[in-house]
Amino acid sequence: MVAETGTGLFSAHKITEELASTSLDSGVHLLFDIHDRTFQALPDFLAEHRYQEVNDIRNTVFQKAFDTNLSIYEYLVHHPQLQAHMQDAMKLHQPEGDWLSVFPADEIVGNQQTAPDPARVLFVDIGGGMGQQCIRFRERYPDLAGRVILQDIPQTINRVPKPMPNGIEAVPHSFEDPQPIKSKSPRLDNLARERL
Repeated sequence: MVAETGTGLFSAHKITEELASTSLDSGVHLLFDIHDRTFQALPDFLAEHRYQEVNDIRNTVFQKAFDTNLSIYEYLVHHPQLQAHMQDAMKLHQPEGDWLSVFPADEIVGNQQTAPDPARVLFVDIGGGMGQQCIRFRERYPDLAGRVILQDIPQTINRVPKPMPNGIEAVPHSFEDPQPIKSKSPRLDNLARERL
């Protein structure tokens, strides 16, 4: 967990830094405060719904677990500490080999445009939390011309530090509403995790 770098000198290993991060702390809160309750309610919920697919965001295991008619996003508006934990947990370090290491955006975009167009929508991260994927995308492809747009619910966008780096735009939007921005490659971030 720590390395001795010299006589009486120590430094933290990567795992120690991760364990001390607020993102991990928030992730633990989510596991206990939201996921655990949801998992406990899941068997009864599935039986009550005869193990059929549910497509109504206000009729999920979350509503059963929390005895509410609100969607998880509406519920979080009334529970700002849980909402803060959710947004902070989204920033947890992802292991090497994530989607940016296998998605050749420079090749795909390069093949789609003859002249760089800075007004063209390059990337939309729908439900992207605090914008960590947009930031990583811009860091990986700093020379690609085009707009990089973060979308999330207003309560989340209000927490995003402004201005965002590298010209990233933060726009309030719920993925339940029609998509106002047209792009060939939107990224719906962690949809399965968000559809508790």
